[in-house]
Amino acid sequence: MAQAAVVLPERSEKIFNNNVAGRTNIYYDYIARIDPAGDFEKKKGLGVLLNSIRNLLVTPLRSYPFDPEYGSLLYQKVFNPADSTTENEIKFEVTTRVKQFDNRVVIKSVEVRFFKSQKGYRLNLVISKGQQSEGTSIDFTEEEASFALEEG
Repeated sequence: MAQAAVVLPERSEKIFNNNVAGRTNIYYDYIARIDPAGDFEKKKGLGVLLNSIRNLLVTPLRSYPFDPEYGSLLYQKVFNPADSTTENEIKFEVTTRVKQFDNRVVIKSVEVRFFKSQKGYRLNLVISKGQQSEGTSIDFTEEEASFALEEG
């Protein structure tokens, strides 16, 4: 019986980059958003990693059937008091989940801005890989949280 090849986690990124068309050490991916030309939007570099982290953080924990540990509890924080305790809980959740599921990046900053006109908050996240840094913002609102909690 033939043995299956085992790819070590620390080598898998290098093997992936060596077998993908294009320049090495640059991530490429297509996301399910249509660009003006009618094609899927192509992301590269840190944009790919930010998209991966965004998907992780907006997915409610235990909602993905093939990996119940994938996701976060950030939607539950929408209804918590807008105070420093909740802010620290959100920051802890972000850093814990990103370290658990995506060790390709370093988190440079996590900032939480609570909305004054509705329940919810904006999460501003900056990541880096090597000398590059890039950020994104994710809104967690009452409407989205209600939907996520109903599904779970």
